[in-house]
Amino acid sequence: MSSAGLVLAAVALLVAIASLILVLGVRAAQKRARVPRQPVAASLGPSREEVSQMIQVPTGDLVKAARNHESRLSRLEQAAQSLNARLEELRAEIAETPQPGGQVGPGPKPTFHPRLTPTEVAARTAAVGDECRRVDSLDAALTASEAVVGGTSTARQELMDVLNDGQRCLNTLDSTMDFLREAQANPDAAALRESEVVARYEALGDDPARGLRIRVDAVVRDRVLGVLSALWSRAQDDRELGQLLEQLRDAACVELIEPRPGEQFDAYLHDLVEYVPGGNAEKISRTMKPGIVFRDESVSKPGVRVFRGV
Repeated sequence: MSSAGLVLAAVALLVAIASLILVLGVRAAQKRARVPRQPVAASLGPSREEVSQMIQVPTGDLVKAARNHESRLSRLEQAAQSLNARLEELRAEIAETPQPGGQVGPGPKPTFHPRLTPTEVAARTAAVGDECRRVDSLDAALTASEAVVGGTSTARQELMDVLNDGQRCLNTLDSTMDFLREAQANPDAAALRESEVVARYEALGDDPARGLRIRVDAVVRDRVLGVLSALWSRAQDDRELGQLLEQLRDAACVELIEPRPGEQFDAYLHDLVEYVPGGNAEKISRTMKPGIVFRDESVSKPGVRVFRGV
């Protein structure tokens, strides 16, 4: 092909391409003409004025909400005042209610020791006081009795040791009761001494009076019963010694068994001292020494003379 033919072919190709571009452009223009155009502002959302109207709250609504809030606060305050008034009434009722042990009021501040109460402390104080009075009476009667029968023993010193321990126990119980009164009047101040008071109270043991009683009973068994028997022999025909015998017997918590003449002899109940001639056979002639019962337990049987019979 000649150069002129190549030029003509190129021109024809360019014309065809231009025609195609023109057709495509016309079709696109027609398509856009069929779609309605939207305003730019509408596509971006509500205007500033519309936003201001949307967030604006009417003044009347604000006033109404504030009044509702004040009304609720007023009702809450009234309810709180009613509760406080009822609480004061309950406190007054508690203060006038008798507590165990004759106490009035809510009682002492609770402690970790369940038995640290006025009733319990008062009961222990009374029991320990009874034992101390018993020891004091026993010591006095024993002193007078030993002066009659002669001789001395270690019983009095042992009794004095028990009495001193009993007095220390009473001092601890008295201080414990003072603490409970303080706890009732001022719980916060009493709380500072609570552990110390409870430790001393627990050191007394579960039953301090029983501990004292056991020690006194041991002295009675080992020391006092012998003095009691010797005094009984001398008091048969002496009224004053008979009164002293009763004092020692009562203080020692001892019962004396004295069979009467003419009672039937029973080897299970009596000790035979000797037979004497005459009388009704196997009848008691005379009591030579008393039987002794201590704490409901027979310590010794009475010794008696028994008629042999005719």
